[in-house]
Amino acid sequence: MPEPSRSQARLESILAVPEEARRASVQARFQAISQGRELHLVFLGAKFLGHEMVRIFRRVGLQPIAFADNNPELQGTEVEGLPVFSPLEAVNRFKDRALFVPTVFTNGPALKQLIELGAPTVPLNMLMWQYADTLLPYSSVCHPNTMAGKEDRIRKALPLWSDEASLEEYLGQIQWRRTLDRDALPAHEPAGDIYYPLDLLNPSPEEVFVDCGAYDGDTLKAFLPRWQSAFRRFIGIEADTRNLEKLQATISSLPTHLAARCRTLRFAVGKFTGTVRFAETGTWGSSIVETSTIEVPASRLDDLQLEEPPTYIKMDVEGAEPDVLEGARSLISRHRPILAVCLYHRPEDLWDIPLQIHAICPEYRFFLRRYSDENWEQVCYAIPMERCR
Repeated sequence: MPEPSRSQARLESILAVPEEARRASVQARFQAISQGRELHLVFLGAKFLGHEMVRIFRRVGLQPIAFADNNPELQGTEVEGLPVFSPLEAVNRFKDRALFVPTVFTNGPALKQLIELGAPTVPLNMLMWQYADTLLPYSSVCHPNTMAGKEDRIRKALPLWSDEASLEEYLGQIQWRRTLDRDALPAHEPAGDIYYPLDLLNPSPEEVFVDCGAYDGDTLKAFLPRWQSAFRRFIGIEADTRNLEKLQATISSLPTHLAARCRTLRFAVGKFTGTVRFAETGTWGSSIVETSTIEVPASRLDDLQLEEPPTYIKMDVEGAEPDVLEGARSLISRHRPILAVCLYHRPEDLWDIPLQIHAICPEYRFFLRRYSDENWEQVCYAIPMERCR
């Protein structure tokens, strides 16, 4: 087990820096990069996050002027009404009058590419802090005062983490979210290992894997080779009709003996059984949205009539993770499945979700891993002692 007092002291030093000082430091770094330029923006990355950021920044009166993208198929097209250039052409055209902002989730390579091209480059989170009171929080991107009043819960979650890597990630996240200092963060794990930390747990040939937010079967495709196709059941839960069709096509493409052990369920998983309003996008970003006109079935995991109790539950449900856990209290406390729960959809999930799981079942060991840059693709693993390596 990691030594607690050193970690506690580091956490207190992080929490002690006042908001005014933190904001001033970030503002000084932003001014050094922008050098008084008007805020004309070029976004590097013309896919999901780029689309989102165009719409978001237009809300505060900023009109991005172009996209850059490394995909030749997008270059020469328009996205959100903006022209798309290669990164080199975009830098040559706009470097003297625009700031360049990576709009990809794994943004380290994009930042490096832009800096090497000589572009004035601002991390997305630093730009969003300039309009924090309007734009933040966004997913787990924190408003500068997000942690105010939550310090006791942040402290309470610290001793839950079972290894040094988890503690370093937790403390690094708290520090980065308060200062935007990328040097505070440890290196992330390989992206392809998300949900399957085989250095922490022992696979079981009797696995009953429940995939909440199964999307198009990407989790299933990663699961099969890691378990060497030795499992009892895979249950993919997906509310989006188009995603469900992709998931079913993935299962149909498997050898018959594997496909026979996979099934799909169409509903939104949460804390009650009934119906919910749901935004069907046909992407991994589909989610429960109260303003949507589409209604889909909803169910608690506790209400599922499964032949075998789950032994492993993955949750990536676009911010509904706390509700899913609440709707699975009985299942979790009785059967203690391994839990792989995403923490990057809301700022407070980093400490609230581990505390919620611990309150449901205090017999877990907790691990924290991240599979992308900054705050993205972060997962809490709750593993019963007998399944730990």
